[in-house]
Amino acid sequence: MALLAAAIAIAAGCTEGGGEHAGYSDGQGGRFAAATEIAAAPSENPAPNQVLRIAGSRPVTLDPALVRDTGSSQYVVELFAGLVKLDSDLNVVGDLAADWEVLEDGHVYRFDLRSSLKFADGDALQADDVQSSLARALSPQTKSQTALTYLGNIEGARAFAQGSTSDLTGVRTLDSETVEIRLVSPSAYFFYQLSHPVSYVVDVDETHESEWYRSPNSSGPFKLAAWEPGEEIVLEKNDNYHSPPRLSSVRIALIGSSEALLRYETGQLDIVRIHRGDVERFRDSNDPLKDHYQYFPKSSLFYIGFNAEVPPFDDVHVRRAFAKAIDVEKITRVSLRGLQEQANGILPAGFPGHDPSRMAIGYDPADARAELAKSTYKSVDALPEIRMLVSGGGLLLPAHVKASLYLIRENLGVEIAVQTLEWSSFLNQIYGDMSEFHMYSLGWGADYPDPHNFLDLMFHSRSPENSSHYSNPEVDGLLENARVELNRDRRLSLYSRVESIVVEEAPIIPFWFSVDHLLVRPDVRGLRIPASTQEWMSSVWIAE
Repeated sequence: MALLAAAIAIAAGCTEGGGEHAGYSDGQGGRFAAATEIAAAPSENPAPNQVLRIAGSRPVTLDPALVRDTGSSQYVVELFAGLVKLDSDLNVVGDLAADWEVLEDGHVYRFDLRSSLKFADGDALQADDVQSSLARALSPQTKSQTALTYLGNIEGARAFAQGSTSDLTGVRTLDSETVEIRLVSPSAYFFYQLSHPVSYVVDVDETHESEWYRSPNSSGPFKLAAWEPGEEIVLEKNDNYHSPPRLSSVRIALIGSSEALLRYETGQLDIVRIHRGDVERFRDSNDPLKDHYQYFPKSSLFYIGFNAEVPPFDDVHVRRAFAKAIDVEKITRVSLRGLQEQANGILPAGFPGHDPSRMAIGYDPADARAELAKSTYKSVDALPEIRMLVSGGGLLLPAHVKASLYLIRENLGVEIAVQTLEWSSFLNQIYGDMSEFHMYSLGWGADYPDPHNFLDLMFHSRSPENSSHYSNPEVDGLLENARVELNRDRRLSLYSRVESIVVEEAPIIPFWFSVDHLLVRPDVRGLRIPASTQEWMSSVWIAE
């Protein structure tokens, strides 16, 4: 999933469209943290009115099978539930499943559901609903672009998704509270994949209606009470969830960061994400809201990508030339005010497999021109027209994009035409026909803490999430070996080799690993800030 939108609500973690994502570097390097807990204030008496007020972004869809971006998934993870989920420390724990066992040397996963599970309307939620939800996600009629990415290792999934069979053979129910999933091959990260929204349980009977997700029969901790496009989303406590939240409701204003901050300062919101331009103010000891300020790292990478499938970026020397022409360190430090953790590779700081000693392609204008001379084009004059796609509106470009275009022009003499699209259209274009675009600005956030979630999904030649269309047979082979390697050290060694090749061949230019900034009212309790996109609202409550 993990496409990050430019404007996202707090704790959201999937693709950010190259937007203004605030971060903070304390000079000691960012660290991946599973979650950050906001300290409690003295009073622990619950307030009578348990309503949390926050700001958020506009979702593209609330269908778990179709969601691809964090702006949408931040709501999906609260409305629906799967067999398992990640807790605030990124451990796999049961959600709808009470227990499970792994059989036949890792080929079979048998899940025992919690007893007396219900959908939000009170109807029983049983093993058949799990099976039918997985089948719906994989069905060719659903047209999910993520189902095979996360569920493709289930026996019969590919044939079922291609319509060559009507039976998803790898998923069967043993009784009303037991479901069994058979894999093609053992996997070190299958539990993580099951925590992705595409595997969440829906009331399949209602999904035949158009835009059914505007009033879904929830399986998760909250239900959708209202959705006023462009204005507000209201979530209400789902009393039929196995572990109901303490909050009675969450009111989410669909507004930008400036208006959100104003509403916070006037007491209308309880938590807001702050734009990087306001960070210094709240780190100032003289500001009355200083004690409300919190920052924490996210497992997200922002980058500029090349379309490696079309000229001129099908030539590795052209990609390397452009990478060397951009001073990423200076852009991160100056244009982004030093508030981002500069990326040294693909895997975020503190993430499993991250190598702090890795060196990204450095800034060197002379080397950039030498790389271009090595290419099939030999000189700038022979390059075709280059067009870049950016998420957003109007003429304003993200700071890192604007600075990069300037340096490319100064160091290589290349003018790049830029087209902006609003977020949903941008997503459709990125994963549709990109033949007319050569560069783009994007971000990727972790769905689960395993290198597979970054390196395999972003760079395997047959991955539907491979937006750069990068293809390298050696990389494919290493990634395929890592998929079935259960020894952790050997797996990480394979991924390290992949990351080294990818950094050197530059299908993308890594810019920064994210850090988020929040203002949180002192009466908000139990807030655990996840580093990836996962459910968090059910643990929150409001004190008097």
